[in-house]
Amino acid sequence: MNKAIATYTQLWGLSIHATSFEISTFAAIAAFPCLDSLELSVFLRADEIKSHLEPSRAHFPALRDFAIRASGPVVEAILVHLPVGVLTTLQLDLEACLEGPTYMEHVFERLVEKTSDSLRELSVQDRTKRDGLQNAETTQWYDLNLLRSLARLKQLRCFTLHNSDLSDDDLPILARWWPTLVHLDLGTYDRHAKVSEWKSRLTSAAHSIVKSSFPHLSSVALPVALPPDEPRVGSQ
Repeated sequence: MNKAIATYTQLWGLSIHATSFEISTFAAIAAFPCLDSLELSVFLRADEIKSHLEPSRAHFPALRDFAIRASGPVVEAILVHLPVGVLTTLQLDLEACLEGPTYMEHVFERLVEKTSDSLRELSVQDRTKRDGLQNAETTQWYDLNLLRSLARLKQLRCFTLHNSDLSDDDLPILARWWPTLVHLDLGTYDRHAKVSEWKSRLTSAAHSIVKSSFPHLSSVALPVALPPDEPRVGSQ
């Protein structure tokens, strides 16, 4: 399979879900000149990416839409090799890390370096269970400080991040970062689920705050109940 994939050099789109995937195949894909869309759910190692992708060569020159399931260090190793100002959509499905997502600060910095003027859609799903962290009480989660570098994503229109550590007061700050945001997804509310208090620092007031802070928003999902006097519309 690996040899066959490496021969399709003129592909525009590629989706690979595999348990056996060679780093040489990844290096070959990185050189595809027309590859516009790539979805990867494979095992990769950050050190192998660094050793097989030559800094002097162009990698993923046409890649605009990228979805990957991997660890944070692997994502960062790939972002380093992306061209500046090409990627418009990024979907991250991050493997669990018992030490928490603090490492994502470096990932977000690399992302901004490459896409500050091009990225329009960003989705972050972290498979880490906060209850399973080694130091659940003190470990930094996805709070405003961890996300701060993303403020430089000037073209961002859609942002998805479930199980964040954001409060009502953080929402107007996000609106100042991304004044033209049209889609905001911070998770959904399930009134039947038993959710620990720390799962969300957002309150029902978040809905009115979002409404007044994001003038261009056309769809929103928040992990809190609607206030009793608010209509239950589909976008909520």
